[in-house]
Amino acid sequence: ESFFIDAMWRILAAAFLFAGLTGTIAQEDEAKEAMEQLDKNEDGKLSYQELVDGVMEDGEEGDTEFQEEFKGKLDKFWKTVDKDGDEAMNMDELKELMQLFQEAE
Repeated sequence: ESFFIDAMWRILAAAFLFAGLTGTIAQEDEAKEAMEQLDKNEDGKLSYQELVDGVMEDGEEGDTEFQEEFKGKLDKFWKTVDKDGDEAMNMDELKELMQLFQEAE
């Protein structure tokens, strides 16, 4: 059982880690949910900082293992997925990022 399941922030992280397991429709839904919850300035894109802040702010303090793992994977995949170089994830890029998280698991 994954350690990402027991809190809201862990559910959001799980969306990144497991979106590909249930197919394209579920992945689309997970990406939309993540975008709605994390896009603080409501511009339809997630900046690196919005993504990190949104996942970390709902986390439990002191869970540095999760934070380091999440941020390490995000750093690894960010430039690969940000195809237009605008330093933000649009919906298609976010879905690809989620897929990469899932494949890395």
